[in-house]
Formats: sequence, structure tokens, C-alpha cells
Amino acid sequence: MNREPSLLVAASGLCNRLLAWISGAAIGLMMLVGAADIVLTNIDLLGMDSRPVPGASEMIATMMVIAVFLGVPLAQQRRGHITVELFTQRLPAPLRKACAVLAYLLSAAMFAGIAWFGWKTALHALTVSEFAAGSFNLNDEMTSRHLPVVARHGKPLGIPTNDGAGVMVGATVGVATSAMDGVIATASIYPPEQLVKGIIVNALGQRFVPEDAYHGRTAWFIERQPDQKAYLIVDESIYAHPQQGTHKLIDAWETVEQMEAALGVPAGSLAATLDEYNRDAATGEDLAFHKYHDWVQPLKPPYAAFDLSFSSSIYSFITLGGMRTDVHGR
Repeated sequence: MNREPSLLVAASGLCNRLLAWISGAAIGLMMLVGAADIVLTNIDLLGMDSRPVPGASEMIATMMVIAVFLGVPLAQQRRGHITVELFTQRLPAPLRKACAVLAYLLSAAMFAGIAWFGWKTALHALTVSEFAAGSFNLNDEMTSRHLPVVARHGKPLGIPTNDGAGVMVGATVGVATSAMDGVIATASIYPPEQLVKGIIVNALGQRFVPEDAYHGRTAWFIERQPDQKAYLIVDESIYAHPQQGTHKLIDAWETVEQMEAALGVPAGSLAATLDEYNRDAATGEDLAFHKYHDWVQPLKPPYAAFDLSFSSSIYSFITLGGMRTDVHGR
């Protein structure tokens, strides 16, 4: 004898199907936003301005939560969750039923806990007026004021909302700022990796950084050299053009004296730097800056030099400064 489902069962089934449709729509929207963000972020490869989708990461994260949790009720109603019956299938029927009831109760308690703590977190977020200020990479006035060298020669990286609006709003109500001169700029000398075996010198013909340093750190040091000038010196055995950045080949020379004259460094300075480096490299160690030994080898003529100076290379950068907060984000 077939029994009609109760009104409560029918209503819960309808509700669960509606939630499942919303879950599916969230997955579709997540795919569309993700695909659009990838395309618009990389559209500069076609010569057009890069326009990432504002808030794409936040939208995708929110859609992920909706997709996962709103699909759970229908899967539970249809018993579609993965179950392991290796042990319970050997139990008597009454005991199997008791285990199922216990599993339902534990699951209900777990989801009730998630809902409770999620609700408390949401209320707390509303009370602290939490918001993402964003950086000021794309605000020419702010970057010129706080990062004059990088702003004059570099290329900002960011999305349209990195306009400094959040920092400026905070300033109107007296919020203090911090690290406004903080920046990561980069125009890497590698790949290819053999270029790390060269040496980087400033306008005085002196080394000032280990060549295997993180490229953002190398740029930080270059910015602090006289006139922000730097040169990568290589020899014939490791010669190659940097595949990243816009470093230009200056020229090649048979002697270090010719190279000094062409680069405009003090006579004898680069020769002294090379002598010291080659003397240490012959032992397999960089005693001056402790470059890793795999990248240490003597440099022999003929030589070539690439210009790493801020005025001749394009350094892409992101700003690090913003509103000052405590450990609780206040």
C-alpha cells in the first residue's frame, strides 16, 4: 500500500531542491567570474588595458560557501553522502539503525555549531565596521609623494580598486598611516639562471647585493644606490639576455678597463671588484656577500654588461603602506 508523503516531507523536499538549484547557480556564477577575471587580467597580452573583475576573489569565496552548504540538505535527504559500511554492515539491524541515528544527531550538532559560530562572527564583523582598504598602486599623486623614484620610473601593478581611496577615507577621520614608503619593485635578472653567476655593481663599480637575492630585495638595494644605477656584469661563459624585465644590453668589451670607461665608473674600481670576487670565487665561496656556492664562479674577459638602472629598466611595483592597525585589526 502506497502512502502519500506528509506535508512536512513534501515541503522539505521542495525546499531542499530549491536550495540545490541555488547551489548549482552559485557554481555557475563562480565559473563565470573566475573565467572573466582570468581573461580580463591577461587581456594586456592583446595590447588592451588589464581590467580584472573587482572583488573576484571575495565573490568566488562566497559562492564556494553557498555551493557547498546549500547542496548538503538535498544530498542528505537522498542519502547521497559517501558512507563507509565496512563495519556497520556486519552489525544486527537494530544496532545499525542506532548507529545511523547517532550519526544524524552528531551531524546536526556539528552544523548547529557551525551556524552558531558563523552567526557570532558575522555580528562581530558588523560591529567593528570591517572593510578592505586596498593599496594605492594606481594613485599617481600618492605614489609620487611617497615613492618618488619608483613612481617616476616604475610600472604599478594592481586592479582598478587599488586607488588609495580607503587610505584617504581613513585619513579624513584621523586614522594614522604606516609604511607609506614601503614597496616591492621587481625587474628580475633571471631566468635564465646562469645570469645569477654574474655580479651586480653600482655606479662606483662596487657590489652591494648577492646576485641570488630575491629580485624584490635586489630592486630595493638598487633604488638606494647613487642615482639608482646598477649593472649586471657577465662573461662569455654565462652570457644570455634576461627573459624577465626590460634590462638592456649596453655592450661587450675585451678588457675591464674598456668596460669601466664605457660605464663611467671610477677607473680601477671595477677591476678591484672583479679581482676580489674572482679570488674568492676560485675557492668556491663569496666571502663578501655569501652568494650560494652553486652560483659562484670566476668571471673572465671578454665581458658584457646589462643596465639594471631604474632610469633604463621598467620596474613593476606594488605598494605596502596603509592605515595603521593593532593586532586585532582596529
